[in-house]
Amino acid sequence: MLNVKLKIIVILLFIFQLLGCGLDEDAQQSSSEDDAVESAVNDFTLASNESEILTNEEEQILIKNAKDEMDLLVADSAFNFTNKQQVDVALDLISDLNLTGQIDQRAYVSIYRDYQLLDSGVFHPDSSSRVISGDLKSGIFNHSFISLKNQSSYLVEIWFYNGELPIQREIEIINNNLIW
Repeated sequence: MLNVKLKIIVILLFIFQLLGCGLDEDAQQSSSEDDAVESAVNDFTLASNESEILTNEEEQILIKNAKDEMDLLVADSAFNFTNKQQVDVALDLISDLNLTGQIDQRAYVSIYRDYQLLDSGVFHPDSSSRVISGDLKSGIFNHSFISLKNQSSYLVEIWFYNGELPIQREIEIINNNLIW
């Protein structure tokens, strides 16, 4: 069981290194600490490769060395640990609906994350990717939702209850806002 825990600790050390977390300046200048970690990793690798069973004392030393090294990891101050953002939706279709004479019609808003532009010029949304929906009231729809930061645009559909085809627009997120 300790070998599994030790493997997890070593893997976490490598993941932190890959994510761009570095050691603080004092730790970078200390080659003895680096040598201790390298030695611990080599000992662990040797034990794993040769199917040797480490003694409880050796396992505890390796775990302590890994914990000590993890304490020295420091994330860059500009590094953001979250990959989510709140997106505020502000749809104002009053002028658009006044022009088409649809301002008094009941309508429903759906916003999708995944969609395709068909050859016909019509968007085809993946219905399972709908992130938010609700009634369009007097041409206005204001809500918010949580989005992944790598999503830069969404498909907005306005459906009318009279059976007309929806109004569709692909809208890009600007400063965490989705504005029509």
